[in-house]
Amino acid sequence: MDYHIETTTWTLGKLLKESPNIIKPKFQRDKKWTIKPTNQKLPNYKDYIIFLKGTRNSVFPISLGTEIKQDNVIYLVIDGNNRINAIITFLLKPYLIFPEYFEKIISMVMESEITNKEILINWIQSLTYNKLSTFKRIHMIDGFPKEIIKSCDLQLALDDELTEIQNKFLINSDSYDKIIHLNINIFRNGSYNDYCKIFQDINKHSNILSENELLSAILFNTEIILSDKELEHQIRNKIKTFYENRGQQEVLTTYTMNNEDKLNIFDFMVGFQNYCHEKYNVIPEFDSNGLSLLFRIFKLLYGDIDSKNFTTENIHSFIKNIIFSSDVLNKSYQLIFSKNINVNIFGKSSKLNHNLKKNQLILLLISIIVNKDKISEKHLIQKNRAVIIYHLLCNLRYLKNLSEEELSLIRNEDTIGYSAGGSFINSMVKKLMTNEPSKILDINKDKFMELINTCVKSSIHPKQFCDKNKKRRQLNLLDRILITNYYHRNMPQKFINQNYSIEHITPFSSSWNGEIDIDRLGNLFPTLNEINIHRGNKDLTIYKDKYLEFYNTIINILPEKYNEINHYENRKTSIISTEKYDEYCLRNEKLFIDNLINELYD
Repeated sequence: MDYHIETTTWTLGKLLKESPNIIKPKFQRDKKWTIKPTNQKLPNYKDYIIFLKGTRNSVFPISLGTEIKQDNVIYLVIDGNNRINAIITFLLKPYLIFPEYFEKIISMVMESEITNKEILINWIQSLTYNKLSTFKRIHMIDGFPKEIIKSCDLQLALDDELTEIQNKFLINSDSYDKIIHLNINIFRNGSYNDYCKIFQDINKHSNILSENELLSAILFNTEIILSDKELEHQIRNKIKTFYENRGQQEVLTTYTMNNEDKLNIFDFMVGFQNYCHEKYNVIPEFDSNGLSLLFRIFKLLYGDIDSKNFTTENIHSFIKNIIFSSDVLNKSYQLIFSKNINVNIFGKSSKLNHNLKKNQLILLLISIIVNKDKISEKHLIQKNRAVIIYHLLCNLRYLKNLSEEELSLIRNEDTIGYSAGGSFINSMVKKLMTNEPSKILDINKDKFMELINTCVKSSIHPKQFCDKNKKRRQLNLLDRILITNYYHRNMPQKFINQNYSIEHITPFSSSWNGEIDIDRLGNLFPTLNEINIHRGNKDLTIYKDKYLEFYNTIINILPEKYNEINHYENRKTSIISTEKYDEYCLRNEKLFIDNLINELYD
């Protein structure tokens, strides 16, 4: 150990004076404190400044490492980044932390007759602690916009109110920046690596840092060299952006990555995950909280997150596996949530954020990796689609009026629906990597068909005509999956990218005796906007007479003898056979379901 520790005290004013020479180093964690108290009860700037006023001392020391650059002493924050941010923010912008002190003076300006009120208000809000604590008269403060205030009475009133604010920011007539002292530990003659290790040792047993934040220090010196220079360039760009975004809310100068900087494992994992996020939307951005997705997967595949495990061979196989599995998973999602048939014809539930949680992503990505040499890419995509669709439809939104026992039986087949955490995932991955590689991906065909049929039946709600809800139902995720899959398998490409609207085979405004569901899936189909606006309540011959090519692509879902089901007269349609209506609806729903089953289990 070549460094030595110097203990000293600084005033708040000394900290501010030295702040241009204080740097937040790369290994330091993200700023966590909020400016003001929140419902989450996180540490915050306001409470800390109030604490300093009461104690006149920081109590716990701030730890700084030193470096000499161009004959100047540069301080690296080892411990105390949040406290430094709180103090400097207060000294430079006290209004941000104590806006309630300024409410009266701002009201006075707003109620005055002066013009350009915003200029004066902005100036008041921008006053530093030093200007507030030392002023005598408002017009003597540097930068005072004197040309705005014409009234002496207003200026005197502002003097009085600003003096009230000043008194709140003094301790027995003394200013905070002179009377409050900070305990400072200064580590001198150490290296950047020494300071990183000290940061690591201070925090690894405190439970303050997330696993990712601690890994930033642990893996700081584990260098990696990538053979794919184009990929390395892309990853470096993502790392630069990560550190730029991280430093936006900091008062100190923060680390920025240069092209000549070595690439360590932590930065690689940050950049690689964000690269995958941009290329494959199913992968989330790197999150500093907890342990990130790719770190979790590496740990499960290679045994541990230890510098000795990050060999060149392991890294290159990891990159290859993650890119392949992310691509397969992304293609699976794109086929489920196709955007070619414009999504505005479907309801809100079909457009919700259907991204999987971290544990579910881990199970699918590792399942793809362990099966990539056993199952073709096409079949991996099919299997992933089945797993994801099954999981998404195991939802009370689509499974209505079922008993707890029936729901439990269905959900038991949801291979990624587990709520259990770490130990369960470890056990499941062990099975995937040894004797049960397809455990997650094998959704039984009969069980899948049973779920889809149950969901479709759950959405049918027969009503009498007099009870009919005049509002058309919103098409949900189940409708979107079944309809878009059918259209993509049967519709010529020239029609797929056109604008659609939802059409009823038997018109929505029809009348009937008995009970039917006029809005059930089997009575619905997307039609081209240009056709829909001409139909009205007419029978379906309009499609055959004027749009034969489109008609031929939807003929399988149209009843053969439309006029035996519906009677059109005086621009109104009445259903003359509810039995035959239900028959073709059931046939269409079976057609949609069979198409999906055949697509996934070919």
